[in-house]
Amino acid sequence: MKAFTFQTPTNIRFGAGASSEIGELLKGCKATHVLLVTDEGLRAAGLTRNAEAAIAEAGIALTVFD
Repeated sequence: MKAFTFQTPTNIRFGAGASSEIGELLKGCKATHVLLVTDEGLRAAGLTRNAEAAIAEAGIALTVFD
């Protein structure tokens, strides 16, 4: 395998309602399909619900790995 470097800018948002902003942030990145990695228990507790809804409302395809 050929060596390579992978770098990504870090964008951390926190606060009440921050997860609801993810759809617009992803649209700004021109994302068309994203992978949400979470824990089965967190998802079952509804803690990813706002993020999943915001992604769907932005018209971005979503795959969840829990």
